[in-house]
Amino acid sequence: NIPIRDIFAGFKSQEDPDRDAAGIPFTAKEHIRALKKEYEERTLAANDPGMESCFNYCWALVHSRAKGRDVDVGLDFVQALLSHPESTSEMVSRRELLYLKAVGEYRKKEYLRARETLQGLLKVNPDFRQAESLLEHVENELVKEGLIGIGAGAAILGVVGAIA
Repeated sequence: NIPIRDIFAGFKSQEDPDRDAAGIPFTAKEHIRALKKEYEERTLAANDPGMESCFNYCWALVHSRAKGRDVDVGLDFVQALLSHPESTSEMVSRRELLYLKAVGEYRKKEYLRARETLQGLLKVNPDFRQAESLLEHVENELVKEGLIGIGAGAAILGVVGAIA
């Protein structure tokens, strides 16, 4: 007889250290630095970085392992691109920008905003599998937050009840 623990040993989690729980890849700092340099060089050379270098740089920032400031700057870029519809091109669509916005919101734990962005995106692009998958993870995080909130509320009521 083979012990059950040995049977399940081969089914260990296939977690990828280069991706988060939703399967979203992280960008290495070196890669972000290289894309920033390319973006800055193109901006200085032509006073217009071009959609591709701008998108690549903001994509890398939003996917930064460091989150925080990188994700904020990346979201600022995405928002600027979205506010100028003429900036979208054949290479980078509004759909990709909205998905990138949702990724950034998810990474910042702004789950309600991410859900709203993804739901809007899926209304226009119902077969967008990546957006569907991310929406599922966002919904799971909202449920977790709700359960944690309920547990914290119950604990506070318990403490207040014990004091009274």
